[in-house]
Amino acid sequence: MIENYLDAVEHDRASDMPACAAFLLGMIAQFVSYQDPAAAHQYATEGLTLARETGMPSAIAINLVGLAQAVVVDDPDQARALLAEALRLAATLDYENLNELAGAVFIAARLQEWPTVLRASGRVLHLFNRSGAAMPKVIMVGTLNFVTRGLAEHQPETAAVLQGAIGTMMRQLAPDVAAPARGSTSGNDIAVFAGGVRRDTTQRLTAALGDARLRELRAQGAAMDETQTYTYARAHIDEYLASSAEELK
Repeated sequence: MIENYLDAVEHDRASDMPACAAFLLGMIAQFVSYQDPAAAHQYATEGLTLARETGMPSAIAINLVGLAQAVVVDDPDQARALLAEALRLAATLDYENLNELAGAVFIAARLQEWPTVLRASGRVLHLFNRSGAAMPKVIMVGTLNFVTRGLAEHQPETAAVLQGAIGTMMRQLAPDVAAPARGSTSGNDIAVFAGGVRRDTTQRLTAALGDARLRELRAQGAAMDETQTYTYARAHIDEYLASSAEELK
């Protein structure tokens, strides 16, 4: 798949479409960032330079996100600054792109910036429900796992219900994400990272609720379908963000 994208980059360059080439480079950086951060850094740096030359906002933002993913482990401060610029650019120009927002969710989760995770996740869920856009289920499962972690300390019962719903979705994904993190795509790497976040969340929820209550709430969530799960998650994200805004006044 990466080879096809790289061929498309060369085609766009040859066709004098630098903005399209820049956008694709940002996408490639996101695809390879878990397995090969050095390559992701190279693609996103090249793409960002090209995007800034063209002035195309979405190309700039997608490369900022790709570069942030490339450096998030070795230079979290730089990743945080890159992510902030990408989100600020979208907010200033009043547009939303599902791929950019999904990337922002994963970067914020790796930075443990849970309020940012919740803000970006709420928009991902809104756009997904509104447009029916095609987003791999592994990405949506990962996003929901990060939402549960973001809500765990403030709304542990909500987070427990969501964990039950996510469990059902995860079983539907198997065996696609059951293999070790390797290969030509980043799906399994995403699943491994999201699984670590889920285990951390479970420990927090067990401490807050106890085993019996956690099982009870998870069973409630397991009965929800995907649409109900997304709607439930978004409603409680909005509730948390509204209450947080009130606290800051």
